Amino acid sequence: MFFNLSRKVFTFLDFYILTKFLSAANMRKLLCLIIIHLCIGFAIELLAQLPSPNFIVGDALPSAPELAPRGKYSVGVRTIEVVNKNQVDVLKSKAGVDPLYDRSLTLEVWYPAVIPAGQKALEMYKSTLGLLNDPKRPLIPYTYLGRALREAQPDRSEGKYPLVIVSHGYPGSRLLLSYL
Repeated sequence: MFFNLSRKVFTFLDFYILTKFLSAANMRKLLCLIIIHLCIGFAIELLAQLPSPNFIVGDALPSAPELAPRGKYSVGVRTIEVVNKNQVDVLKSKAGVDPLYDRSLTLEVWYPAVIPAGQKALEMYKSTLGLLNDPKRPLIPYTYLGRALREAQPDRSEGKYPLVIVSHGYPGSRLLLSYL
């Protein structure tokens, strides 16, 4: 045969050869079969990607790369408020006068943790979408579930762990990459 239906993509040459040997009516039938075949193949691939009912954002999908699944450690999470005292307020600096202010920063820290028996490492994160003081994009609160236990005890059984600092950028949320 000049083509292989399992390829899902026909080359120009395949199509040209088919037009020489098939009548218009048969060509329409073949094109309908090709479209049906492509739709069924797409649907099967899509269904294979659907998560289980226990899926939580960040869980690896069946087609995920080899290193995508979570590692062996349970995860704890904490929110920390820090203040950088006497920071220059660059937005209010004028004519060589640099006013100072205390800039607060909210940090979210994820770490290897010990999850007590009977507890689940599940955290309901709360955040907002939108922009402050923008009626076209009002703040809309939302929540989502993640795999971590708030205020869990750190796992110190294997000594020190590397520190990874991620900045989500502007605009964004400290919870933006919680699935990592």
